[in-house]
Amino acid sequence: MRVHIVPCGDKYARKHHAKTIEKLVPREEIILFENDEKFTSTLKDDAYACWGVTNAKNNSNYKNWQTMQKDDICIMYRDKTFFSCGKITAKFKNKEFSEYLWGSKEDGQLWENMFLIDEIKEINVPLDVLKKVMGYKEKFFIQGYTAFDNESSEKIVAAFQIPFFEKSFNDTALKVEIERREKMWMEIQKIQNIRPLTAEEVRSIGCYGSARGIWRDTKNTSDITPSGKGVCVGISSRGKYEDDFGEETGTYDYPKTEMRGQDSADIESLRSAMQLKLPIFLIRNANEKGELINSGKRRKVDKVFVLYDSPEDNSIVITFSEGGKDDYEIPIEEEDTFQERETSVKTTKSKKRSQEVFRKKLLKRIGPKHCVLCDALPEVIEAAHIRPVKDNGGDQSGNGIWLCRNHHSLFDLNKWSIDPKYLEIIPNNQNSLNSLQIMRSNIRHLKFPPSKEALEWRWKNWKRFYRRTK
Repeated sequence: MRVHIVPCGDKYARKHHAKTIEKLVPREEIILFENDEKFTSTLKDDAYACWGVTNAKNNSNYKNWQTMQKDDICIMYRDKTFFSCGKITAKFKNKEFSEYLWGSKEDGQLWENMFLIDEIKEINVPLDVLKKVMGYKEKFFIQGYTAFDNESSEKIVAAFQIPFFEKSFNDTALKVEIERREKMWMEIQKIQNIRPLTAEEVRSIGCYGSARGIWRDTKNTSDITPSGKGVCVGISSRGKYEDDFGEETGTYDYPKTEMRGQDSADIESLRSAMQLKLPIFLIRNANEKGELINSGKRRKVDKVFVLYDSPEDNSIVITFSEGGKDDYEIPIEEEDTFQERETSVKTTKSKKRSQEVFRKKLLKRIGPKHCVLCDALPEVIEAAHIRPVKDNGGDQSGNGIWLCRNHHSLFDLNKWSIDPKYLEIIPNNQNSLNSLQIMRSNIRHLKFPPSKEALEWRWKNWKRFYRRTK
């Protein structure tokens, strides 16, 4: 599976997108120009999104297009944002059809290297995410149509959270694995109700069987995934990696070894567990009483679920909650809004709170950690709520912003606030931007600023605070 990134920002592309992506091209129209029976027999839908690329200088586009295969992913880009993606259904080279649909460029070039796209979905991913995942320099920009190799494509699909591949899993093998893990958990609980497990018991049950941090058990899980790399069964957090676990959620860092191929397969197995909502087993050191310790001969085993994958900071978020992602997920349409915590979702069941989940949402919405006010190092950047938790602030991404520890503290102390109308930084009467070490006078540089409702709430309460203290 390859990812193909297609720029869609110039005058030609914008017209073509409106004509043959938004409106679709009827099947009957396609087969008038491309009537090979072997090709037409694959076209099951009444209409398709259609795109094409020129040969370009030195046939660079044509060479990339030649690597394209059915079920590859096409991602469209403009204005420093990846805005839509779809699955490639078929490709064909046809000058006549290209000219019929789109005409030609001023220099006579045709978009003759054509392909059909299905299952188009809207996405909203800043260019910075690609820079981070691929290790590109800050000045990098999309110059033209680009096809990525399989390894890079896997990283991009994960980072962009493109939800196309659940259909490819083996449902029969998946059902068998679900039952197997339920039996393992029953056996684990039977022992743990009396005492913590031994390392030998952990291995004999099958929830872990590796010297590495991630146990895929390819013998039992390789049939589930199309790649054959399997689905994660257990993860060990026994001092090898710097992981952080709370009462309900935790952060687990990707493996950091020199075995890139195996590390990549291990990470993919974690993502598969997330997509399939399969439980995995967390293995930690414990003493005879079952208390967690840095090293020991006993093991505490918990059943957990993968909530979020974040290639941007090389980690995943897990939860101990049986409800998995459903316990934390706020509807997409509400992520840009602001409501009080008690009414932040439409269901009567209140959503659980997790700072780890909140951080992942900001990574997806805003991009890499960078204080909006200064150039502090990423290590000291925090996810700050506009409406604080103590005041029933919700975990919508629209209620968040990146701040360094210093400016986060000053924000909570009401030393500064944000004008919701002009997005300008306003210090209190006793301070100035310089005295607060604020380098940027506004947050208008953010492509996706916090929700207006959240800012208005903060602004109103900030002004009220100073009326009380005067």
